[in-house]
Amino acid sequence: MSMLQKLDLGGVSLELVDGGSFWLDAGAMFGLVPKAVWEKKVTADAGNRVKVACNVPLVRMGKRNILVDLGSGDKFDKKSRDIYSLDDYCVYKELSRHGLSPEQITDVIFTHLHFDHAGGVSRWKDPSKPGEPVLNFPNASYHVQKEEWSAATHPNELNRRSYLEENIGPLAGSGRVILIDGDKEILPGVTVLRTGGHTHGHQAVRIQGRDSAAYVLGDILCFTEHLRLTWLTAFDRDTYASLEAKKKYFARVADENAFVWLYHDPNNLVLKIHRIPDEPEYDYDAVLIKGRS
Repeated sequence: MSMLQKLDLGGVSLELVDGGSFWLDAGAMFGLVPKAVWEKKVTADAGNRVKVACNVPLVRMGKRNILVDLGSGDKFDKKSRDIYSLDDYCVYKELSRHGLSPEQITDVIFTHLHFDHAGGVSRWKDPSKPGEPVLNFPNASYHVQKEEWSAATHPNELNRRSYLEENIGPLAGSGRVILIDGDKEILPGVTVLRTGGHTHGHQAVRIQGRDSAAYVLGDILCFTEHLRLTWLTAFDRDTYASLEAKKKYFARVADENAFVWLYHDPNNLVLKIHRIPDEPEYDYDAVLIKGRS
């Protein structure tokens, strides 16, 4: 069971809802970085895979209960579960630990719609007969970039294994999707920032409290190791855009002395990042680390 961890921004809080974890090929996570370099920082298993978490933030803001991304969900067949070593943690089930039901979620903000960020949007209506997905959060509004929605609803040969019909279909039929075009304050104190890079419609989320702000950067910053500007994942749609997004938002976060919530890091949850003197690179101080009781 995951430890209850909380970041207080002053009148606004972010709490960890465990969206599960999986194991992914290390080459995919580190792209052109040679194994001889990344293995000094990250330990891979016998299959050359590294552990990837889904650290879903629950944002409590007045009467709103907001989730940023939703983990992988629990709809995978045995073959997929074996390939990725998926565990059994699921956001809609874990909410009870926070005193909430799925019906009390008012908003879901997607950084993007790949299965490890959107899989928790639905479940099988009858788990014994997979095939009919139903929404897990029936009263929520779902906020996503217009360009991301277009890609997810018209997948191609390269991305259709990331944009799964059992996730996108229930959303498309819900009438609850709110499309955003670029940077916008979508709720008081909550701003989405289109970054591109990982996907063309990838967005970050900035959350402002009374005392401080926090950024959820999605797959612009997967692990702490990706604070190195040139450490980019192999599955970024546009690596040059990812590089520019990292340069822009790392500088912005450091200048604001804001917090950074890490969605995928299995060890670190919240950071403060700062520039390394005389270098165009960044280091960090861990504010909250991951753990399970």
